[in-house]
Amino acid sequence: AQDAGGLYLAGCKLDQPVSLRHAALSRLVIEQCVLPGVWADRATIGTLTVTDSLITGDYPGGTIRLDGARVTRDLRLDRTRLDNPGGPAVRATGLVADADLSMEAVDARGTGPAGVVCLARATVSGDLSMRGARLIAGSGPAFSAPDMTVKGAARLDQGFAATGTGESGAVRLTGANVAGELSLR
Repeated sequence: AQDAGGLYLAGCKLDQPVSLRHAALSRLVIEQCVLPGVWADRATIGTLTVTDSLITGDYPGGTIRLDGARVTRDLRLDRTRLDNPGGPAVRATGLVADADLSMEAVDARGTGPAGVVCLARATVSGDLSMRGARLIAGSGPAFSAPDMTVKGAARLDQGFAATGTGESGAVRLTGANVAGELSLR
């Protein structure tokens, strides 16, 4: 359903990914859905929320793709299960989040050198919260955020667990800059 320049999906099951590459939307809300992917590379979205959903696909580029995207208000990927045996679960290289980025209680599995969750060169103007997230890599790092900038706090705590494979380790923050508190409790 479309609503004032936005897309709201609730309780749905899709057999193809939602593709919004280069789109401009006031909001994208996905709640309690089952789908193979969300692709919004280079999109501009006001509020992007994916909660209580199952996203499972086999894509080398990722099941949730936000490469070069800009989210101007709210970005939440909370309480969602992500599975991708062919690549990353979330790939958001160069993402710009003008507010907070929340991935609380995410259960993500993926593979490859980019990591299960890849936020390489991403900029988060607020806080990054991955509280209670569980990331498991079949190969490569679980969380990879080289050269990421977080202008607030980064919270990888309260049950956060990352299992990586290989030389990259589980959590890769090479060159990352966190202005506020970095919590790894």
